[in-house]
Amino acid sequence: MENETIRQRLSALRAVMEKEKIDYYMIPTADFHNSEYVGAYFRVREYFCGFTGSNGTLLVWQEGAGLWTDGRYFIQAENELAGTGVTLFRMAEEGIPTLHEFLTENMKEGQTLGFDGRVVPAAEGVLLEKKLAEIEDELKKILTDKGVDLKILTKQSDCDICNDTGVIDGQICACARPMANAIKLYCAAKRLTKRG
Repeated sequence: MENETIRQRLSALRAVMEKEKIDYYMIPTADFHNSEYVGAYFRVREYFCGFTGSNGTLLVWQEGAGLWTDGRYFIQAENELAGTGVTLFRMAEEGIPTLHEFLTENMKEGQTLGFDGRVVPAAEGVLLEKKLAEIEDELKKILTDKGVDLKILTKQSDCDICNDTGVIDGQICACARPMANAIKLYCAAKRLTKRG
């Protein structure tokens, strides 16, 4: 059965994310003091996914959402997430990416990760910034090694056809093709690196 309340809340959040140009939004279980057990005011993660456990981080993006939690809460999370459209990522299970790994694998250059900096420890923010910068550096190295001009990574002009979205009628606009090809090349190189 669909959980329309949670789906509507996520839809509203995605609309704000799109307006503010935020590609991924991270919602941890924490208050201003990084407490695991938080008062009602800080139960933002619960509000957006329905999961009531004391440990978990929700990540929302336009095409989906995921909740990372530990083994104490797998059954509870499975039940509470039913019908919400939120995928459960069982932390420390084989083959399940950590939140950082997921972001590293899925975020593309120029995308934005949003979060409430008052409830994310500074060390976590620094770690995320470092990991995501590594992706950018790796992309630039791969492209340079392949003889690609790095100017394709910077926007050269405004596009009146797609209004700078890079997409028109569900297809990649001509203004974004060089960047799209660079991203495809990067992703292919990452897959080859992982196999080897």
